[in-house]
Amino acid sequence: MSDATCKTCPWCWAPLRTRNKTKLRECRRNAPQVASAEETPAWWPAIYEDDWCGEHPDRQPHLEGVSTTLVTRETAPTAADMRRIVDALEKMASRAARVKA
Repeated sequence: MSDATCKTCPWCWAPLRTRNKTKLRECRRNAPQVASAEETPAWWPAIYEDDWCGEHPDRQPHLEGVSTTLVTRETAPTAADMRRIVDALEKMASRAARVKA
C-alpha cells in the first residue's frame, strides 16, 4: 500500500512539469474545479506524484469478511441497550474533554 500514490493512480494524468524530481500532474478523478464565477476556465486539480488520497484503488477499504445484520423488530436493540450505548458515549466524550483540557 505504500506505493498507492498519485504516481500509480489510474486517475492521474500526464506530468505537467517537475519540481525537485517530483512531477506535477493533473488529477482527473473528479470534474474540473472553478474558483469563482468571474474567473475563466475550470481546471483539473494539480497534484504531485508523491501525493495520495482516499480515491486510489489500492487505498480503498477492503470489505472481505465484513458481514451485515438485518435489524428487525425482534432483533432491534432494547431501550436498555440504547441507554447503555448512550451512557458509554457520554463517558467517552467526558474523558476526551478532560484530555483536551
